[in-house]
Amino acid sequence: MLLVGLQNCAGCREMHEKHPELSYIEIPRRVEFADRDIYPIKIAIGRLGIKEFPVILNDSLTSVLPFSTIGEKDPNEK
Repeated sequence: MLLVGLQNCAGCREMHEKHPELSYIEIPRRVEFADRDIYPIKIAIGRLGIKEFPVILNDSLTSVLPFSTIGEKDPNEK
């Protein structure tokens, strides 16, 4: 599982602090060509239509996992 947050997102940082056991990556709001490590994640985010952060992706970056997987309520739920 991979917890994906957006740069300067307080809710993303809070979720990461609550779950340090999860791999975490913070996506810059603007990705430069030098950010090759982030590129596959950005592709997955676009392909999956993700518009709200934080989000949990499976290891193969092919689907979004529910926050109930880690015992949390979805922070994006209204």
